[in-house]
Amino acid sequence: MKNSQKLAIGLIYIIVFIMLFSKFFSLTLEIDKINYSILLLSYLICGAIFISTIFKKTYYIFEPYTIVSLLYIAIMIYRPCIDIYNGNYYRFGIYVMDGCLNATIIFTISFIFFSIGYNYSFVNKKNNIEERKGRPLSDYTKCYSKKIKIISLILFIIGFLSAIIFYKTSGYNPLAFLKNINQSENMYLYDSKFKFLAKISYIMIIPWIIICKFDKSKILKFTTTIAMFTIFLIGGSRYIIVITVLAYITLPYIVERKSFKFKKAIILFLILLIFSDIIAYTRVGTRTGKSIDFMKISEMVEITDVFDSDLTIYKPFYCVVNSIPKNLPHQYGKGLIGYSIFSFFPRFLFPWKSNFDNMAKIISIVMNETAMKAGLAMPNVGEYYLEFGLIGCIVFMYIFGIICRKMKSLYLNNKNSINEIILYSVLCPFLMQIVCRGYLAVQLNTLIFIVLPYYLLKKEFKKIELNDNEFWKHTNKEKYKIWKKL
Repeated sequence: MKNSQKLAIGLIYIIVFIMLFSKFFSLTLEIDKINYSILLLSYLICGAIFISTIFKKTYYIFEPYTIVSLLYIAIMIYRPCIDIYNGNYYRFGIYVMDGCLNATIIFTISFIFFSIGYNYSFVNKKNNIEERKGRPLSDYTKCYSKKIKIISLILFIIGFLSAIIFYKTSGYNPLAFLKNINQSENMYLYDSKFKFLAKISYIMIIPWIIICKFDKSKILKFTTTIAMFTIFLIGGSRYIIVITVLAYITLPYIVERKSFKFKKAIILFLILLIFSDIIAYTRVGTRTGKSIDFMKISEMVEITDVFDSDLTIYKPFYCVVNSIPKNLPHQYGKGLIGYSIFSFFPRFLFPWKSNFDNMAKIISIVMNETAMKAGLAMPNVGEYYLEFGLIGCIVFMYIFGIICRKMKSLYLNNKNSINEIILYSVLCPFLMQIVCRGYLAVQLNTLIFIVLPYYLLKKEFKKIELNDNEFWKHTNKEKYKIWKKL
């Protein structure tokens, strides 16, 4: 990381603390002062750990630790401070701040162990990875063979048709949505017995990125783009679209090992906000069967409200900490482990698997029925506490840190192909969904179909892509001879 970036991050850390600290003196309630104080202390601890990690010489701005840590600090520390200052203590009519003190302590300890898992390896202390150097994405164009193109197209078509079949079997007419025709009956796609077909549609993402980045046909790029985003838009898959867009945009930067310019980052953020606003509005229509009038989006949903539910997910976590184990026992793996296993079976074959899906039930108990029906979620650390308490948070957050550290090798290892780098560009923004929504069983289902094309294309990329020492350092004539033999 550049010294200028380090300086900017350090200044932001100090400025944010001064801003939050100045608000403390405006508080009048004693409980607010106590909660606010523990949040400020958590900011100092977690912020210091974050700063010390990214100030390492080998640190790269697009590492998993950056996304995860900033999300945690924003959701678990910054937003609660702002809500306390504004007197925003409620969620669905429930006062949540009783759990602030204990929840913040649990989160801070969990973040420390997440950072330990990410920064330290107690098994293999030596790093034997030959680090990959940055290279323009155009250098990898030759890795795009006809066979890879065919496989990518087949996977894309399978994903697209799966979504169409899902809509048809669920009684939903996509053409009605596109034509702005009012549905005659209410439906809820997410209760369909064929929901697994919607998950299969996620296999389009990696093939789409490969086609759009390497194929020469503009018609093919345009067609696949319209087809995929239309399917995701109809289904209301806001987070999938955000993940796909971020993966596509950041891929060249990850390949070249470059950082995002601040201005571009701001523009991208605003675009995603506006786009998410549109999806959030259309999702209401897909879930309730109401007609979609795009001219009324600005009237129905404010742009600033789009991510509000994600930024306030600390509130159900507070309720869980305040109610468990006082009013409800820990689940001891029923949802986190049990449902994660049985969720792979289609609902029409194994309807009893819903017995293990108790997240909604927990939300209804610790909050109310309204919160449950709204599909309220909690951060992943909340799910770990729900299942195993503080010990669960420590263990699973430590494991989460190790997983994030292992992810780095996908783009860092010089022996890896462009296929691994593409996979990393998708997995990195997917971490946002894991942090913000928890619910491991659902995330694993989604992740399997996102990652599947990587494994199906892995051998083909390995066959045609050579190591630097074997190909890229040859002269152009030698490169051509080597490539012709392939």
